[in-house]
Amino acid sequence: MKEIFQTYKKTSLLISFLTLLLVIYGYIYTMLPKEEEKLKNALVRYTSVDSVEIINSYIASKLKGQNIDRLFTDKNFRKEVKQRIKLFINDRIKYIFIIYKDKDGRFKYLLDPSSSKDNKGLLFIPFPEEKPILKEVINKRKVVYIIHKYTDTIGITYYIPLIKNGKVKAILVIDFSFQVLQEIDNLVNLVKNVILGFIGITVFLILVSIFVVIKSIFTSRKLYIDQLTQVYNRNYLKDLEHHFNLNDYFVVMADIDFFKQINDTYGHKVGDEILKEFAQLLKKNLRSEDKIIRYGGEEFLILLKRDRKQKEKTPVINVLKRLLNEIRQHKFSNNLRITASFGINLDTDKARNLIDAIKKADEALYKAKQTGRNKIEFFTENQNEGEISISQLNELIEKREITFVFQPIVKLKTQKTEYYESLLRFKYKGKLIPPFKYLEMIKGSFLYSKLSKVVVEENIKLLSMYPKLKISINLSPHDLLNESIIYILIKAPEHIISRMKIEIIETEDVKDLGKLKENVEKLKEHGYTIVLDDFGRGYINFYYLTELGAAIVKVDGSVIKQITKNKLYYTLTKYIKAFANELGMKVVAEFVENENIYKTLLELGIEYGQGYYFSPPKPLEDILKEIGEDNES
Repeated sequence: MKEIFQTYKKTSLLISFLTLLLVIYGYIYTMLPKEEEKLKNALVRYTSVDSVEIINSYIASKLKGQNIDRLFTDKNFRKEVKQRIKLFINDRIKYIFIIYKDKDGRFKYLLDPSSSKDNKGLLFIPFPEEKPILKEVINKRKVVYIIHKYTDTIGITYYIPLIKNGKVKAILVIDFSFQVLQEIDNLVNLVKNVILGFIGITVFLILVSIFVVIKSIFTSRKLYIDQLTQVYNRNYLKDLEHHFNLNDYFVVMADIDFFKQINDTYGHKVGDEILKEFAQLLKKNLRSEDKIIRYGGEEFLILLKRDRKQKEKTPVINVLKRLLNEIRQHKFSNNLRITASFGINLDTDKARNLIDAIKKADEALYKAKQTGRNKIEFFTENQNEGEISISQLNELIEKREITFVFQPIVKLKTQKTEYYESLLRFKYKGKLIPPFKYLEMIKGSFLYSKLSKVVVEENIKLLSMYPKLKISINLSPHDLLNESIIYILIKAPEHIISRMKIEIIETEDVKDLGKLKENVEKLKEHGYTIVLDDFGRGYINFYYLTELGAAIVKVDGSVIKQITKNKLYYTLTKYIKAFANELGMKVVAEFVENENIYKTLLELGIEYGQGYYFSPPKPLEDILKEIGEDNES
């Protein structure tokens, strides 16, 4: 009742200011928009029009007559125009490119000087605010410009129609940098200071009061509060996106380690209690101005308030380190000890929007989970250098710019290699890039399915070229629901099938388990050996173990790495071995990293092993030498 009374009290305060605000805002909204429009036009006139006219004049002279059609048909001509346009790019002009609308109504690049390759036909995705502008350019055949409001990198964009026979064939796009908006802000502030000078302090106090009241009203509603953890929910985040200033916060993603196992072992009731305690621990160790949002099941988004005047980022790092230590020491429900992983984006001021900043923090979180969990990983914009974008990834897959490295699976008693696990690598800028991060990004997409299909085809090709080679390949359950992949596998010759094992990797729940079982049975009937990968990491393995009839079980590296340090993992491995024996399966231990692990596995009777103790993944050339295969290709 007290909270309700306080809300009504604050609402009454808001109403008491309403009359005054109507007068003030009536004046402001009458005068200020006109002045802002004048300033924007002045800015365009003095800072961008000359540059636009010069570029447009060059384009007009270059594309006169039939030359505009040459842009679509002549690659060398596009290259020539692109090189000349590139000369106009400077500190103020950030991007210049030409786009066109295809017959399906999609916008695509015609040429882009920022790319070293000819990217004609690459899909161009406009900002939401650009869509009506592009439509206006095409329909009215006139030059239009827009001042961006939701990006910190681009200020003004010009859209210039390239017309032939009265029809817009393409659109020249010129992006001016954010610096121009800083100029307009200075001019607008001058006008505002004149207009608002006599009411400045009063209006400021009123606006602060209204902000506090509105914030209190909105955040107190159940709509914005997660009922389990009592922190903000995704609804609040969705509303926050529209007025959030990235310059004021660092973005952090936090994830409870192995939470799925906690739910599976102790039940959802205990899991819910841990979520509540975890959220309260975050509240206790963070400041009131920081925002905590339950982002997903066991994922929390933390927006840490930053001081713009303070350039040093050490304080926020210390906050997270202290928080991580508090989590490690805290006893949760059922006296459980848990850990958490954190990913932090320190360069939020360089992100296009809040979602982009969150995505980068999530990439850092993924890295923390992939490299051992219970730690903090940082994302900076420098990480993007040399990384592969989704469009580049698609191009690598289309052109099959991939290769494989091979890690041996050995018989532990003799240390003799039985076969090799084929591990994918992308060939990018002269380097071999592991796929793990990018597989997570495209999981569940058409691009993932296309990549899996290419991996299957390329490995079949290798086996046809080298008759002595024996390998296993990794496929997800979703891949095994893909009929085109199943078709490729069962159509392979018998001598290929006998030398290629299928490793089913751990993944999220699969809805059509019946179809999965049916397809696996089909593969087994054609002669494939089924390997159950990552066993011991997730509950879904037990369905695969009992229903899919795997011949080999691979114990996950997170278990094997601990068997010489933790009795629990030793016992778990022992029972996995006994369970596999009952079902007539062989056991492979992953991540055999040292002699102690190797000897312990021998003691447990594990048949096979894989890891750096025996060999790191090797290129094909080395493997062919080992198996005595001529490498003439």
